[in-house]
Amino acid sequence: MKILITGAAGFLGRHLVDLFSEDGHALITIARPTSDRSYLQAKGVRIIDGDLYDPAAIETASKGVDVVVHAAATLRGSWDDFEAINVKATQILLEQAVRNKVKRFVFISSIIVYDHSSAQPGTRFSEDMQQEEIEQTYYCKTKIQAEALVRQFHNEHKLRTVILRPAAIYGKNGPLFLSRLGFAAGGKCYLMVGEGTLPLPLSHVEGIAGAVKLAVEKDAAVGQTYNVVEDETISQKEFFAELRRQVIPGFSALRAPYGLMKFLSQSADKVLGLVGMTSPLPLSYMRLCAVPFFYSNEKIKKDLGWQTRPDFRQSLREMMLWHKKNRRSKRKLSNDDISVPIQSSRTLKAGIVGCGVISGPHLDALKRLKNAEVVAVCDPSEDARNTMAAKYGVTATYSDYKEMLEKEALDVVHVCTPAQSHAAISQAAMKKGCHVFVEKPMAMTAAEAGKMVSAAKRHKVEICVGHNHVYDKVMVQARTLLASGAIGRLCHVEAWYGTSYSSDSKSRYLTYAAKDNWAYQMPGSLYQNFISHPISLVQDLVDETQVSGVQSRFNRVVPHMENDELRVLFNGSQATGLINMSMAVSPRYFFLTVYGSEGTLKVDLLNKTVFLDKPSARLPRVIARSMMAFSQAKTLIAAGLRNLFAGIFGRYNLYQGNETLIRLFYKSILDSTPSPISADEGLRSMELMDKIWLKMPGGSGQTSPPPSEQPRAEKPARKKTSSGKKTARKRVNGAARSAANKAGETEPNSGSGTEKK
Repeated sequence: MKILITGAAGFLGRHLVDLFSEDGHALITIARPTSDRSYLQAKGVRIIDGDLYDPAAIETASKGVDVVVHAAATLRGSWDDFEAINVKATQILLEQAVRNKVKRFVFISSIIVYDHSSAQPGTRFSEDMQQEEIEQTYYCKTKIQAEALVRQFHNEHKLRTVILRPAAIYGKNGPLFLSRLGFAAGGKCYLMVGEGTLPLPLSHVEGIAGAVKLAVEKDAAVGQTYNVVEDETISQKEFFAELRRQVIPGFSALRAPYGLMKFLSQSADKVLGLVGMTSPLPLSYMRLCAVPFFYSNEKIKKDLGWQTRPDFRQSLREMMLWHKKNRRSKRKLSNDDISVPIQSSRTLKAGIVGCGVISGPHLDALKRLKNAEVVAVCDPSEDARNTMAAKYGVTATYSDYKEMLEKEALDVVHVCTPAQSHAAISQAAMKKGCHVFVEKPMAMTAAEAGKMVSAAKRHKVEICVGHNHVYDKVMVQARTLLASGAIGRLCHVEAWYGTSYSSDSKSRYLTYAAKDNWAYQMPGSLYQNFISHPISLVQDLVDETQVSGVQSRFNRVVPHMENDELRVLFNGSQATGLINMSMAVSPRYFFLTVYGSEGTLKVDLLNKTVFLDKPSARLPRVIARSMMAFSQAKTLIAAGLRNLFAGIFGRYNLYQGNETLIRLFYKSILDSTPSPISADEGLRSMELMDKIWLKMPGGSGQTSPPPSEQPRAEKPARKKTSSGKKTARKRVNGAARSAANKAGETEPNSGSGTEKK
């Protein structure tokens, strides 16, 4: 048979596609360009471009079909939207079905059509009982009208029709929060109306699909209407208790008296009615959430032999476990796991190469890690290595990393030197069988990083790249929210990374002497020392990132570059990304904004806060926007107080993400699992950087022949400013020509880490 399924891209629609495609039927559907069609295409469904607003699309899709299963409906929008999709589209489908002599027309309605406003508590609705006349929501009203059309075409045009009325549909890949639970009050809280003992009428998606199949195949179904509801049920309190056990441990469900909620609903109706608005707390839904009703399924059992789920509670648990699995991000780390407990009793011996500023957070983290023992530190600067050795109680010190690797039996080496020496030190350590934690940027170029990746595979060791912000608690929280579907489909990710040198005149990078600083000698000049952070965050969320555009500008703040503002646009497989790097704008910001189809996440990585902006569909727009402002204010105040007290009592950990990453790396070594930030991720970050430098305005991507000594910066031209003072400036590509000297051909010295970050 040839079957037209409307709503095939939806939750129920996909199960119908599965069921009928297994039986070898030819399937056709109407789908908007905005729909995710990949599943339908994989199942061989013929797709007609358009939507149910379009009579021409319906006419095209209906030609030559044997069966129509009308499962599409809208649940939100204006009255015009409800009428167009739920009523007018149904009428056009019925007309086309008559014209094409369709053998069966199955319409998916809802138990919402019954007269709940007049019925007594405990009423058990059967298919022949009265329909709602008083408290008709748009959805209820249009479903009643559509049913009337279906019966009309059955009686007047002899169209063989069947009407199915399911309850709230549940199943593995369907919604987690079901109808009649109450009202959402944030991501981890629900407001129940009444005592929470209401039995929820539910319909398993596979059971509904099975009922549709019976309605298509059984002659007894023609002209009939059936409730498709499970025998068993579960109360609101029981549902939320199971939710806490299976999915969200900290979830809370609060109770509100029905009388109070009824009063609020009626009051809101009167107040908002003055300005032509309706209450976001509809009385009809309030009653459904508080008053128990039941629905008979005896008719469909008797006529068609339909059966309910024999494992009702297990089906609910399976649904929740599916959501638990899919609520976890690809990093598989939750806020509850942020301390990274390690079960192994084995101790790994570690060595630190480079005793500059950034080595301190490494040594702090290792000091608190029972599975690590720092046995040696290395730096060409005697003062630097002796200072760190004395502070952290390390007995062995070295001026040359080669000597340290020869004399010490190390398990892990932390490379905290300038980027020019990362590749050489890492490869030497891996050759000795050591795992490597290398600071960002991973290397000078992707070519160098590629050699590091090859060395790791060859010597069967792991590399972890220091993209520490990926494991900041706020990023873990953001990934959890994204995985839970809090903002819908990911559309765009925007990172802002600033240094605010315009208000930091004492910065070491702004002095005249800084012109020879190692950071300016990289292909990306000073940008390269910082851009790993925003790249790692965008790369973490946007799959298959490609650099599509680069812009830069000089705001006359950093004297040793020709630009100090950088914008990089990315294209991914399903979203776009943007990095804003500013060395001029003040104050300093480090934000990540994640835009979704249903909300937006704003992650403040400096102040350790996450904002979730998600307007309520139940509230009028002006009120919804105001509520978002109040929510942000609440989050800011709470975060400000938390950070203030953490600072006063010495508990504020600026490098929390770094410590979490280090602990995860050591755990991965002890458990023989992949590195938390893999070598391939670091390599991909370097590949993106290489492309950015090539695409920079005026960029050639060329490098000069390798010098015989350690890379040094070209001497900058000295220009007079308007005040008569001389200022040294150097373009990014000038730094590239002097620094990217065929990476790996000139082996650097151990390298002083004293200037690192």
